[in-house]
Amino acid sequence: MESRERADAALRRELEEELGIDAGSMTEIARYEHAYDDFAVDLRFYRVDEFRGEIQNLAFRELKWAAAEDLQELDFLDGDWPLVRLLSSAAGRPVWPSHEE
Repeated sequence: MESRERADAALRRELEEELGIDAGSMTEIARYEHAYDDFAVDLRFYRVDEFRGEIQNLAFRELKWAAAEDLQELDFLDGDWPLVRLLSSAAGRPVWPSHEE
């Protein structure tokens, strides 16, 4: 996040920069602190309920949709694993956003 930037505003900016989409409503679904060896981060995760535009890969080596039950097969940062386990345990419930053109 940039100085004095709210978390939801930072997410909207990052989604535009990295995926080329304009996020609509979103809901915070998890928040926790994760300690790495030499620093800690405050992580916030949001469910984007709707967005406008076509998803583009503007910043990543690979981008793909995955079912919640398949998330544990993918490569995540250490700090993301508590949320990955939570989403995987909720498999069968919708976790993906709707899409508006």
